[in-house]
Parts: sequence; structure tokens; C-alpha cells
Amino acid sequence: MMAREYASELKNTEALEFNRLSRTGPVFDVYVTEGDGLRQAATSRVPIFDISGVNAEKQAEQYWALTKEFLTRCK
Repeated sequence: MMAREYASELKNTEALEFNRLSRTGPVFDVYVTEGDGLRQAATSRVPIFDISGVNAEKQAEQYWALTKEFLTRCK
């Protein structure tokens, strides 16, 4: 799920959806926010890790964290 934040916290509707999903079974703790970084990377046909800017850097870090969580859960 591409999440939306306000002041580094999930927006209320996003938090409600996250809680609803977590009641159905295990979900990842890490999420990726919506933002221009992914759009710029897609337009340029490069990985998000090659895009500069605050939002792109934040999304790149979120993808690294998501990958680490995935690998940890798959052991």
C-alpha cells in the first residue's frame, strides 16, 4: 500500500486501513509513502536510488527498510 503521511505519521484514513489490514493477518511494519520521487524515477527510467531530492531519498530509504524487513521475515 502506498501510504500518505502528515507530519511523519500516517494520515488518519491510512492508519485506519493499516489497522484493518493487520487484523486480517501479518503485515509489514514498513511502508512506502506516495511522492514525486517514484514518479521522477519512473519517468527517467532509473531506480529511485538514483533520484535526488528529499522525497526521493525518503522513499529510497523506505524501500531499503522494506527490503530488510522482507528478508528478515523470509529466513
